[in-house]
Amino acid sequence: MDALTFVKQPIMRVPIVVVLAALAQASSAKTQQLPAGTGVIAGTLRDVASGHPLVRGSVCVSFARDEARNDTRCERADSAGAFRLEDVPAGPRMLRVACTTYPLFAQFLDSVRVVVPERGTVSRHLSVGTAGCDLRPLRRITGVFSGHYTSGFEMSAFVPCPRDRWFIPSDSVGTQRGLRGRAWVRGRKPGGLGAALRQATPERVSGGGRYFVRWRGTIEGPYNYGHMGMSPFQITVDSVLDARTPGPGDCG
Repeated sequence: MDALTFVKQPIMRVPIVVVLAALAQASSAKTQQLPAGTGVIAGTLRDVASGHPLVRGSVCVSFARDEARNDTRCERADSAGAFRLEDVPAGPRMLRVACTTYPLFAQFLDSVRVVVPERGTVSRHLSVGTAGCDLRPLRRITGVFSGHYTSGFEMSAFVPCPRDRWFIPSDSVGTQRGLRGRAWVRGRKPGGLGAALRQATPERVSGGGRYFVRWRGTIEGPYNYGHMGMSPFQITVDSVLDARTPGPGDCG
């Protein structure tokens, strides 16, 4: 059935010249926003066998005017396998595709030569072999979580109470036993987490930077987060509801 069958209101007919002029003006405005001498590479990554998005895929390209120089930048694909690299120097570029494996390493998958137009976009929708890649689906869970938090650059970790566990057995593939279910912690705003913890704990917290916390946030993973990629999850904290010195019966 033609989709126009569902339109109940009269269709306003606009001269084609007006439509084309409007599209050209919008395209010109968008193009002018891009820096001179640069363009965009955008597209998608998919598993050639299943057709599913490669959510742990990444694309890398040299941003140096001279590709012999080492100025390579990478972007991860999103949950739909989509990627976008902006401000890429115009001209011939080598786009390299990789994926994350179960250990903390990347695995090269493929490369393709593209020509980046100045103030324009080149699209590439790539299907690649994924043998050895981490193909577990990524999940995002928003809610209130209780557990133990250890602060510090290298030690930042949140381990939930059993009742608030978000991970499932398949999440632990390739993960050391002591790191399973551990989440790297970050605040929604830079520096905001420390202030929120101090506000929630008027008394001095003892225990060397260890807290029992109850906070609202969003968990994502499994992936490789934080220092050396050792945390399979990450929690972005929106608000701290309670924080105190750990004690017996915290998770009871």
